[in-house]
Order: sequence, then C-alpha cells, then structure tokens
Amino acid sequence: MRGIRRERGSAQRQAKPLLRDDLFVVLAATGDGLKDIRDRVLLLVGFAGGFRRAELVALDCADVERVRQGVVVTLRRSKTDQEGAGRKIGIPLGRSKWCPVSALDHWLAAAEMDEGAVFRRVGPNFPQGLAGVDVP
Repeated sequence: MRGIRRERGSAQRQAKPLLRDDLFVVLAATGDGLKDIRDRVLLLVGFAGGFRRAELVALDCADVERVRQGVVVTLRRSKTDQEGAGRKIGIPLGRSKWCPVSALDHWLAAAEMDEGAVFRRVGPNFPQGLAGVDVP
C-alpha cells in the first residue's frame, strides 16, 4: 500500500494550528518552576517567530540580539535553508503579560545564562537555587 501511495500520491495530514487564545490558555496553566519558565519561553518565542522545533533548540545566546523594539533572532540554518545562508527574524515586544521578549529575558536571568544554548535541559545537574525565581 505504501508503494501505491508513493506512486499515486495522497493528501498529507495537516496539523491544526495553535491559535493565540489557545496559547494563552496553555500558558496560564503552566506552573512557576524553572522548567515551566523555560517551556513558556519556548511557546512564546516559537509562536511569535513562527519557528520550527529544530530551529528553537538550535538557538544560541549569541543568536539573540536586543534592539529597541524587541529582539532579532539569527537562524543559522533551517529546513528551508539547507545551504546555511541564515536569516534574521524580529520578535517585537508584546503588549500583554505574555510578552515573548520579557519572558526570554526572564528565562536567561533565571537560568543565569549569557552563552551557549538558549533552551537547555533542566534537570538535577542544573544549577541549584533557581527554583524559587519570581515569575513575572
């Protein structure tokens, strides 16, 4: 059957998009731990920039540039950029409590990061004493 589908073609199943109001419901349900802070930033930055999962996890602190209107994220490589020419994506400041730029700043401060991967694993080897960080 797979061979027939490959020869004749078939419609791809498309995932339904996450809408803004649904995103806010998901964000409101997150907790206050360090993993929750990271997960909120992943959702907010990914939604605001329209990033793929692989693009998000490949972000480095050096790829995030602060500008007056928000941040500019440099993608070094993506699924649609196989040669690695890179592109820059602007993420503006938000007007609600779910601002992706302030959430990113809060995550970097809470995790005490200024270099390396932006979205790191949070586990037992992560620096202690950060679990009680105030969430904006």
